[in-house]
Amino acid sequence: MDPILCALKNEISALLALTPADNLYWCGSHTDLFEAAALVCTSFPLYTSAGHLYRVGPLIHDLCLRLHLEEPHNPRAYLFKAKHRKYIRQLPFQQRYAQCLQQMPRPLFAMIRVGEGKDLPFCSSSPQPAAGMRVADAPDALDATRHEG
Repeated sequence: MDPILCALKNEISALLALTPADNLYWCGSHTDLFEAAALVCTSFPLYTSAGHLYRVGPLIHDLCLRLHLEEPHNPRAYLFKAKHRKYIRQLPFQQRYAQCLQQMPRPLFAMIRVGEGKDLPFCSSSPQPAAGMRVADAPDALDATRHEG
């Protein structure tokens, strides 16, 4: 198996283990998140908590729910846009993800911010982790923030 896709699957699985109450917000590109979900869904069998096989649409729905994203009416339009990027000087998502994996262990977690509302400052597609959170142990940091206040 491709180690890049395995790492991506592990990261998507970790995102699915989160809850909306964790107050995490996706600040990266919607297209990249949906493309990552589609890559995992088409490359590996991924199961819901009820034991059903995930399809791309329900997987995107669950990710949007956990990361406080407004779910698009047609998520496949984002996937179509990702597949047909023309005249854009950007590598395909899988190659960019592989490059990020060389620099940090969990690139998707670098696109997540901890917050209290929809209007988060400093949300962009720059790969910077949430303040005070190391990308390598983001779920552990989440556990610590739940018990602090």
